[in-house]
Amino acid sequence: VDRRDYRGTGFALALLSRQLRTHQPPLLDRGGVWALVGPSGGGKTSTLVKLAARYLDRHGTQSVALVGFDLERIGAHQQLKIYGQLLDVPTRSVARREDLAPTLEELSGHPLILVDTSGFGPTDRQLETQLEIFRHLPNRVNCLLTVPAVMEAHYLRRTLKKAVDNGIGEAVLTRFDETLRPGIGLSSLIEHQLKLCFVGNGRNLTRDLAIANSPEIFSRVATIMLGGQCPPEITSSNTDPNPRIREIAAHGS
Repeated sequence: VDRRDYRGTGFALALLSRQLRTHQPPLLDRGGVWALVGPSGGGKTSTLVKLAARYLDRHGTQSVALVGFDLERIGAHQQLKIYGQLLDVPTRSVARREDLAPTLEELSGHPLILVDTSGFGPTDRQLETQLEIFRHLPNRVNCLLTVPAVMEAHYLRRTLKKAVDNGIGEAVLTRFDETLRPGIGLSSLIEHQLKLCFVGNGRNLTRDLAIANSPEIFSRVATIMLGGQCPPEITSSNTDPNPRIREIAAHGS
């Protein structure tokens, strides 16, 4: 790679690194009720299991419960039940909106309740229906948008816009290890001002989820773009002052 291109790319990526908003939600520390929403095939279930495993590791058994919420497909969350058995955590499947509130009440003794939802498309009203149900619950439901880095740019931008228009401000970027065009997902997140919370880096359900750290993410982008070379402009810019966050992120990737 030409040295001028190398340095120019480094400075450009360093600038983008500063523009990407990252955020560590209180999920891993304080729990709560969190619903993962996003397109079909976006990695919601695998991300939910990774978050559950991370929380169990921090807080011990009986700290997590899982809920599968799907109004359209009967038996849609069989896979989630299997994961619940493997993690030894209670798992419930909800197919009627009126059953969601009592189910959450039943599981309220668990500090963290993770809700897996059916996928939505950029043109349907599935997301709006889900959020309307959540808003009328006595429990506050926090939402994490879950989108794959391999998603086509046009649909990804429409999905992010739909989420932002409906008040969702935090996201998980999955399948980041599979994409050869990581800039599409990252630039779309920057464009729509979504806060990136976690990055999925593989299929290991107990390990491959990193807390979002912008310099580390763009170092990976640079490695892909520059054939294994990482410009120092990226690794030296915008470094997270909390070494614990960097340590956890390193273990997750």
